[in-house]
Amino acid sequence: MFSFFKKGSSPKTKVNGIFALPASELLAPYQHLITQIEQHTGVPQEHWKLNYLDFIANFSSKVQLLPASESHHHSSYGGLLEHSLETGLNALKLRRAKMLPVGANAEVIEKEKELWSYAIFTAALLHDVGKPLSDQIITIVNERKPRKFNPVTENLSEGNVYQLAFRRGRKYRSHENLPLLLASSLIPKVGLNWITSNPDILDEWTLCLTGRKAEAESIGELITKADQISTAQNLTGNTNISTPAAKTTPLHKRLVTALTYLLDHDELPLNRKGAAGWVFEDKLWLVSKRVIDAIRAHMREEGQTGIPLDNARIMDELTQHNIIQATDDDLAIWKMDVSVGSWKNKFTLLCFPLHSLWADQSAWPSSPSDVYVIPTNVANPSPDSNDQPTEANTRSNSILSKVSTDSHDSADLDLPLPPGIEVPEASPEPDPIPVIDESSLSKIETRIIQAKDGSANNEENNQETHNGSEFLDWLSNGIADGSISINQQQAMAHTIGDNKDLILVSPKIFREYASKRKLDYKEVQRAFQLLGIHTQNADKNIWPFKTLTKRSNKNSGKLNGMLIENAEEKLDIRLPPKNSHIDYI
Repeated sequence: MFSFFKKGSSPKTKVNGIFALPASELLAPYQHLITQIEQHTGVPQEHWKLNYLDFIANFSSKVQLLPASESHHHSSYGGLLEHSLETGLNALKLRRAKMLPVGANAEVIEKEKELWSYAIFTAALLHDVGKPLSDQIITIVNERKPRKFNPVTENLSEGNVYQLAFRRGRKYRSHENLPLLLASSLIPKVGLNWITSNPDILDEWTLCLTGRKAEAESIGELITKADQISTAQNLTGNTNISTPAAKTTPLHKRLVTALTYLLDHDELPLNRKGAAGWVFEDKLWLVSKRVIDAIRAHMREEGQTGIPLDNARIMDELTQHNIIQATDDDLAIWKMDVSVGSWKNKFTLLCFPLHSLWADQSAWPSSPSDVYVIPTNVANPSPDSNDQPTEANTRSNSILSKVSTDSHDSADLDLPLPPGIEVPEASPEPDPIPVIDESSLSKIETRIIQAKDGSANNEENNQETHNGSEFLDWLSNGIADGSISINQQQAMAHTIGDNKDLILVSPKIFREYASKRKLDYKEVQRAFQLLGIHTQNADKNIWPFKTLTKRSNKNSGKLNGMLIENAEEKLDIRLPPKNSHIDYI
């Protein structure tokens, strides 16, 4: 019945498209997963068919043979269905070790056991169902006039032929906000009635289906882990399907997959002041440590294993497979001058030829006309040179003298830098310190300069400023790699407001940082204050906040902290939505 489609390969097509299939054919390759799902539910056969199997069939008809991603995990035809079933099964497996609701007595736990399992499974299966709406463009092509398919209001009927394209410039993780739109059309009515019968379960379930898993406590935690397991197994090749042909995906391919994912989803911003990298001609230049750390953190978040801790080992792996272009001295690191308009700085960069990351040239990021990346301390070409300038090197040479004569970077000032910026060692004979145009610097750089200028001859304050920037690096990296939790119970940081302002719980977060470095936490906190990136509460540095109960939003306590407004911009990181259980007093 499903003979013309082999999982992981292209399905048979006509009219230059993909045939929509009935649920029975779509689910045929995944009977091993469905059997395990049934075993882990442990419900009677009638209950299984009515609440689970009908829901799975409806889901498969909705997602058809769509992939889960363009070039990341489960990117083959049928990948979205396979990943969703794996995540649902993983969530049920993890749920068996979880007593829910947390803190309830044995009678309540036994009474609500099957309902919790159903809520967890349905939320897990639906966690990526928004991708056909947010990430993909599906066109039905077998009708008299091709038209766009709307996953919210219709299904692909058997006999439809459709084509798939991916949206360019799609917003990262926007699909996580959409599952609730589709839930009522996929979950049987009796199942919806069941879930909505329990207000506590409904609350967590709704949070999960509207992109707020971090606030969903038990259900959100299980789905996040289940998703990571499926993703990691697919990317590494470590699946549980026992076949002699199964292979492990090489490390260098996994590194490239992670990097292109971060770039395609704007997790590593490009071509602006303070960016993670810049495109110049046919190469992508990325800030070395910042990018390697981001790749490692992303792969760990997905649950992947075998990731080297040593950055040099990762760079060697990429260089050996010609993904990174080495210098003439066979080194991975390049010392380069970068300019974007009037802004200039020095960096240690990695050079990625664009073709080594994207085979399709249409996917290459653009190379803006005001971006230049020039080797540091390269002299201007001799006027007597016989080399004929090409169009590419004419553009490079036209800016070379401007970069070498006008450049005034933070290394020359011996100042601490914002997170992710690296500079080579200073020249033995530094140029005189130029006048700084503070309007062209980021807010963090400006604040640091102001703090430095106010105590230029004070060694103690210099050290404090250094400690402050080191703390800021630790904070940014910890939030990025997940080692610093946000919006959880007992967390050291919380987001508040629609602008995602960041609360640093004080003195808890400073104690945590100082204890591992044998520092006085008060000195660390004072050093952070010297950076001036926090917002004061009148003439005080500390803000009081109230904590609210989950069900009634009544005041249940308070916490104190320092506030960083517009933290995503200032720290150059992504933050989760606001914590709805914390508010200003």
